[in-house]
Amino acid sequence: MEDRVLKALRGYGLTGYEGKVYLALLEGRELTASGVSRKAFIPYSKVYEVLRRLEEKGWVESESKRPIRYYPKPPREAVEVARIKIEDELRTYEK
Repeated sequence: MEDRVLKALRGYGLTGYEGKVYLALLEGRELTASGVSRKAFIPYSKVYEVLRRLEEKGWVESESKRPIRYYPKPPREAVEVARIKIEDELRTYEK
């Protein structure tokens, strides 16, 4: 099942690591970067870059307290943001 979900997330523009991190956050609700790395099984050296990209894409939010904790946006909200971005890109290409 996880493979199908990751494949679906790729359809919304997420990389493999981004999909794994998003799913880990959905399960963990709030995690530090090290917690994300462990739960998503991705290298710690990559986790901050992946989390930053997910924040830019609108899939994740963070809290500025130390240690920084990351939260997933609800799937419907995150997918809606992705849909709007894809539609905006398509309109740009049409012009």
